[in-house]
Amino acid sequence: MQPTKRGITFLLSVLLTLVSFPVIDPSYSIGLDCSAWYAINYFFHHGIQAGRDFIFTYGPLGFIESPNPLGHNLQFSILFICLVYFTFSYVALTLGHTVSRSRWLLNLLLVFITCQLFFFEDLIIGITAISFILLHETGKRKWALTGLLFTVAGLLIKSPIGLACIGIVFSYCLLQWWFTKKNKRGINHCMLTRSLLFSKLVYYIP
Repeated sequence: MQPTKRGITFLLSVLLTLVSFPVIDPSYSIGLDCSAWYAINYFFHHGIQAGRDFIFTYGPLGFIESPNPLGHNLQFSILFICLVYFTFSYVALTLGHTVSRSRWLLNLLLVFITCQLFFFEDLIIGITAISFILLHETGKRKWALTGLLFTVAGLLIKSPIGLACIGIVFSYCLLQWWFTKKNKRGINHCMLTRSLLFSKLVYYIP
């Protein structure tokens, strides 16, 4: 992609992030669900680690889904959610430009609708999927790194997000290996992915 096109994609991604940012209610309340969210926020703020000190489907970054004003939880959540919306918009617009440059307006509309309809945890899965499609289309390893980073982030937020992303990564690696049996590159991708994800899964072992 040319520098001018990258700049336009960057600005459009910022705009989509601003108009799509979800409503966050950081207030305290009573009830079982509210108490659980407060506990998750409390655990992160006080360094109580998931997997070692407690076991739950939410990871140490689970508070991002419902942040409370404890320490820097709220500020961190806002920044991370902005990053997710921006990254999803950027990779989706980049994919649209890569596949069909003439339909950029339709692609922009589809990305906008997706950002309006889906929450950030769904977009994390989308980032992983699109990143590996871009890796396949362009051969640039930066897209693999993007997908892996958000896979790890999803795993640290909530296990279903991480598992969905891991499924995408392993599906890509399996296809790479299957269609390039004589090419060591596909196997190397698979081994690298396993190593990175295994190192993060160890975090959950008490």
